[in-house]
Amino acid sequence: MDSQHTPTEANTRTPGEEILTRLSRGTWTKQFLIEAIIDETGYSCETVLASFDELENTGRIYVFNGVVKRT
Repeated sequence: MDSQHTPTEANTRTPGEEILTRLSRGTWTKQFLIEAIIDETGYSCETVLASFDELENTGRIYVFNGVVKRT
């Protein structure tokens, strides 16, 4: 696995925390961000999408031209 943290560390974060952490380290498209979190943490697609939507609806992240940004 080519991540910057171990799977155990990733699993101690909520999906929302994982999204915000990854955005602080780099630029991601929505699709690749969600796929990476699902693949590396084992969270279900529905769980990650719900967390993504919650962060977007509360204004903590936004998507512009397919790229996810923190606010």
